[in-house]
Amino acid sequence: MATIDEILKRREIWSSAVASGDSLEQLAKAACEGCRAAVSQLGSQLLDMGYPHRNFILPGNSRLAGRMAKIEKHTGRRIPAVLREFWTTVGGVSFVNLKSYRHVKFWDDKAICGAKGFCDGVYVNACDNEWMQYAIDEFDSYSEDVADGQLEADAEFCFAVSPDGYHKDDISGGEAYALGNNSDWAPTFRNFEWTGHKRPETAVADPTDFLSYLRTAILECAGFPGLFGHPGFEPIRESLVRDLPVF
Repeated sequence: MATIDEILKRREIWSSAVASGDSLEQLAKAACEGCRAAVSQLGSQLLDMGYPHRNFILPGNSRLAGRMAKIEKHTGRRIPAVLREFWTTVGGVSFVNLKSYRHVKFWDDKAICGAKGFCDGVYVNACDNEWMQYAIDEFDSYSEDVADGQLEADAEFCFAVSPDGYHKDDISGGEAYALGNNSDWAPTFRNFEWTGHKRPETAVADPTDFLSYLRTAILECAGFPGLFGHPGFEPIRESLVRDLPVF
């Protein structure tokens, strides 16, 4: 099982490297490779349970450089380096089905519910053509709001990479989870909070950065932070995280 100490050690190595200003390309690449392996293994185990979802890794690597360049040229904003690495190495991640929402019934049938009514399954958009256009449209809307005075001129524009927990379970919700502009390698995961029945032990900082979120949400929460701590989910979670590669 991926132990709490192992996860925290990886987090400390990452945080120390970020704080010291070390070159992080290789460390981030290794972490993203481990993330992809953990997602694939966790997805396989969920399928063995009868989980009604198959595409845990979302494709988006083909012509990725061109799409990222187009986004940056249109917005004038640099995509955080850690997100660029994630898209390159992983693509995207999906533990929920945003079309059929069949995962909602799966957990309902097991009488397992999130503390706020949603499972908050990990979802990170791949940089495919659909997301590229979404990002461009969001920036245009943001620019119009600044021009109209509805937003301050220095209001932060963030790249939104995931629906919030409510929207993931087809419930009217709030702002999308997004990456802040405060760091190239450890950007804050905006609009996110740990909403399970208990707080994960490896969630040691608020707000969390993007990679630390993935590490805790996948390795400790088995991909479903909103269900963490529910008595019915705990034995399932413990089985799912057993032997996951730590990243």
